[in-house]
Amino acid sequence: TSMAMPTIVRAAATAAATAARARVVETASARWVTAGAAASPSSPSPRARRPRCAHSRAVNDVRTFASDAAREEAACDGFDAAYWKEQIQNFNASAKPSTRALIRRLHDVDPLGVDLTLRGASTRGNSRTARMTLYDYALSVKKAHGRKVLLIRVGEFYEALGYDAAMLVMFAGLNPMGTSGVPKAGCPIVKIQETLDRLTSRGYSVVVCEEAPVMVKYGAPTPPKDRFIAAIVTPASPNYVKGAASAGEDVDFGDGSAPPVIGLASSALGYTVVTVEPDLRRVSVLEGLTAESAAARLSAGGIAPPLYRHTSLGGGHAQSGRHAAGTSAPSRRLRWEVQSILSAAEGVDAVKYSGDVVDKLLDMVRIDHGLSPDEPFDRVSVPSKGRPAPLSLATAQQLGILPTRSVPPLLTHLLPERAAPAACRAYLQELLLHPPPPDVALGIQEASVLFARATVGMPQLEVLPPSKVAKLISQREASHTFFADVASMTRGVHDLLTHEHGDIRRAGELLMKPTSLKLGHAIDAEDLASVCAKTCDIIRSVVSEDALDGATSTPASRRRDDDDARGAYAPDDSSDNDDDDDGVDDDDMSFVMDGLDRPPTLENIPARFMFENERWRGRVRRDAVAPELARVREASLALEAAINEDLVPVVHASASERKGRARKCEIEHCMRNNALWIRHVAAAARPAEFTHPRDRFGKEVSDRWTTPRVERALNDYRIATHAASVAVADALRNLAEDLHPYVSSLVGAATASTICVAVVAHASHAVNKRWTAPVLLPHGDTASAMSFTNLVPFWMPMDGATTVPNTLDVDGLLILTGPNMAGKSTVLRAVAACALLAQCGLHVPAHAARVPRLDALIVRMSSTDSPSEGLSSFAVEMMEMKSMLSACTPGTLVMVDELGRGTEASHGTAIAGAVLEALDACGARGIFATHLHGILDLPLNASPFTRRARMETAVSSDGSRRPTWRVVPGECRESLALQTALDCGLPPALVARAGVLLENQASIPLVKLPRADGAPVSSSSSSRSTTVVDAAFLKTILEQSSASALKRDDVRAISVGTNETPPVSSAGQTCVYVLRRGDGWCYCGESDHLPTRLATHRQKSDRLIELVYVAVPKEAGGKSAARALESRVIQALNAARVPLWSDRDAAHKNFGSAG
Repeated sequence: TSMAMPTIVRAAATAAATAARARVVETASARWVTAGAAASPSSPSPRARRPRCAHSRAVNDVRTFASDAAREEAACDGFDAAYWKEQIQNFNASAKPSTRALIRRLHDVDPLGVDLTLRGASTRGNSRTARMTLYDYALSVKKAHGRKVLLIRVGEFYEALGYDAAMLVMFAGLNPMGTSGVPKAGCPIVKIQETLDRLTSRGYSVVVCEEAPVMVKYGAPTPPKDRFIAAIVTPASPNYVKGAASAGEDVDFGDGSAPPVIGLASSALGYTVVTVEPDLRRVSVLEGLTAESAAARLSAGGIAPPLYRHTSLGGGHAQSGRHAAGTSAPSRRLRWEVQSILSAAEGVDAVKYSGDVVDKLLDMVRIDHGLSPDEPFDRVSVPSKGRPAPLSLATAQQLGILPTRSVPPLLTHLLPERAAPAACRAYLQELLLHPPPPDVALGIQEASVLFARATVGMPQLEVLPPSKVAKLISQREASHTFFADVASMTRGVHDLLTHEHGDIRRAGELLMKPTSLKLGHAIDAEDLASVCAKTCDIIRSVVSEDALDGATSTPASRRRDDDDARGAYAPDDSSDNDDDDDGVDDDDMSFVMDGLDRPPTLENIPARFMFENERWRGRVRRDAVAPELARVREASLALEAAINEDLVPVVHASASERKGRARKCEIEHCMRNNALWIRHVAAAARPAEFTHPRDRFGKEVSDRWTTPRVERALNDYRIATHAASVAVADALRNLAEDLHPYVSSLVGAATASTICVAVVAHASHAVNKRWTAPVLLPHGDTASAMSFTNLVPFWMPMDGATTVPNTLDVDGLLILTGPNMAGKSTVLRAVAACALLAQCGLHVPAHAARVPRLDALIVRMSSTDSPSEGLSSFAVEMMEMKSMLSACTPGTLVMVDELGRGTEASHGTAIAGAVLEALDACGARGIFATHLHGILDLPLNASPFTRRARMETAVSSDGSRRPTWRVVPGECRESLALQTALDCGLPPALVARAGVLLENQASIPLVKLPRADGAPVSSSSSSRSTTVVDAAFLKTILEQSSASALKRDDVRAISVGTNETPPVSSAGQTCVYVLRRGDGWCYCGESDHLPTRLATHRQKSDRLIELVYVAVPKEAGGKSAARALESRVIQALNAARVPLWSDRDAAHKNFGSAG
């Protein structure tokens, strides 16, 4: 394509192609004119249509006589019609009739797929003076972006032609524009992001072109507009932000986890994964990966098409001679490795490239995203030394880190199900896939413990996608709501790092370590706090207090305006309204704006008219746009005077003349034309100066009336409000400019805030689940055993009725045997997950745990065949074993389940025994679970650290032997296979026959295994409030009531401010609380997870909320005592005349007396 051509060559090819096209069109045009001159004079030849017909014939001749030349020109110019035809062919079979009809109108020669002979087609051809048409502009853009969908702004729509229109109809769910003529489709401006999301989710990139804004006098015709490329939207950068600052709209980035651009390469050290994040201008390089680890990286974060595959990939790293190609074992293994990596990117097109692995990839990314050749990217080299190796794909899937059918998801059990943002889950997933260095893990663990034991309110932290911070500020398209979010985020980070409580402050400082690891450079807590304070002050100097408080506008019922203020203006909800579109809103008062920057209340001026023209209010401080506000006020008062003096008297006079069912004369807000006119004027009451107004296109509106004075006032008001809107947008863009030097620090603050929220949420959830912080053994300690006390699987409750905890030590290899369904695989997953969580500094599902520092964690549970490489399941097993053995060190933890079952038993037993010896020789520790009992009789050359353990069984009440799910020393040679077959529903006759064949005629009763089910349920509610109450007084009432009800003198209520969250320790306690909203209303309740309950209250209310609470100890009565205390507190609050929006729990009959 032309994008890969040198600039000089590409320019020369473009010039030659343009000249060739011009010669063909000129020749064809001359031929048609000659034929027309010889035609009969009686032939119809309307002048208005002749130029178009001449051009259409010329274009048709081009297609008839020069189709090959056109295709050659298109190829030289960078068009790629073959690509679009392939996309359409893959979809056409299942398309709906309107889509197939549009596709049939595509032209296979034209670069855009547009048949210029169809109705609605036009082009200026070779003329240099004619105005560029939509087709011409699309053609010019497509030359540089041959494989991108093109959306061009046309008025209130974004339109696409030809192939691009087909893509919108097929993949964006839009309908064609018309059933004939030029293939065209489009979306309204309000649906642009939704359309882009649908296209980028399919892997397509989009070029969005806008119209250059032009200020036109009201009623004057709109001149031709210039267009420009506003943005290139790709799967890696899917958010369109152009115009966000002017519109005052916040751009929804979701959790900010757009898939990155991925480059793959290989070297003598292993495989290399290059990750490019265009919005952050960041490139991360991870080298020395195994094939399985590279596949896991691709599966976790997704891939923005295409996948860039360096020519070194599959070229035979560490291979030479006859091993570089062919069917030798090393060559087959190499192909299997590459195939296992690419399988993680299944469905994503691959593009090969050569040259420098990183620099060349960045060049292609810059071209694809429309960036300048010297656009800087921060290069982050992900450290691999001194930390555990990245998890392989199989390990991540078997531990539930990556979604896998029938495997419990680990992430779901590390964070609260509903309260944790998606960005926090993404961070923990990234942490687990590549555990951090030990010092970072210890920092996370210590911070988690400090949060869990804190008894003071914590700063309220915001999760703001770093990509959103970088993109909106860098492109100067940040809205006031975004800046309010940034101010809240920076305030939270600053308060965390400068907290008056030492534990909270220390925890924040510790989390700078994982933040630095994530960003690739060191972050100093003191410096970050200083920058957060500075940027927060900069934002507060521009953004309005209304926006910072989240209350830029509220319903009109909050205002003290009378309905009489509307005077002669009234909503037209009568049956005689003959202009549905031009009528006023039925509830005009709902558009009255509130806040510090609300406009003045004007008599006879509709509130919606003011709202539509002054939407920019409440975005910036009044002093930032003081001159513009003064002009708006002056213009609005002049408009009010003009209407009151020119139109209102006519309304009153018409009302006195009104007879019978005559239509009511009134002032109307025409939203379509942004005007105030009068309608239904009685002839007798019509002044001489009354004239018909003109709409925004200059056409006279014959059934409406106005005066020249009112029209002048309206025009002045529109100009003033537009100037104010521009001033507000400029103030926000200037604010983004002022913050641009701090973008790197703000990205760091957003990253730190997300990490902190994730750690706090995990600590809170761990306290609630009664998980504990493990002990991570010192570096180099490979002799101490890895020990677990009362370890349970992470997906089961610690104190569940059917939960069986296990206490075990792993100081070498455990050969674990046991019957079917006895829990061997469960034990492997539980131990591996616990070890992994400890490496990451997270809590573990055990009463106590001591875990050494690991070099790698490898879990191998089962294998399937690889038909594409001609490998059986046993061959894949052997490939995996080779990878495992090559990575094993004394610091490796291995979990092997059912090795050797893919081949004949005796050979599988021998290979499994040899693998055991190799693992023991390298000093690895772990668990080797097997049903090949012959291993127990092999003369293994193993150290004393290789021990035997079994899954315990016991005789049940019905006489059958059942597993107890406990790990005990020893060995087990029974399988309980026949019992399991019965339990799983096989016919008893079949099982009996199996027993005969096994020469075991024992009667095997059919007994089902017990199963535990549970579903946590949580609920909350919130209500309204209207009055202010002293928080200190509430604390006194709560402490006095608690001391009386609990019979304790040491009760102390804890306060949580409006910008704080409850201590993590409250998550595992039953608490009684009294919360107070900003408007004074209070509410009393009790909860077993106070942080989640408070978050729910705050989510459902637009007021600031603070609370005081006491924790009810279990020894004081637990839940029953808490309900009784709640009732007592409500009664005390009622007696003190504290305004409560609900007192329905004032009497709990089933929880003791409230008296």
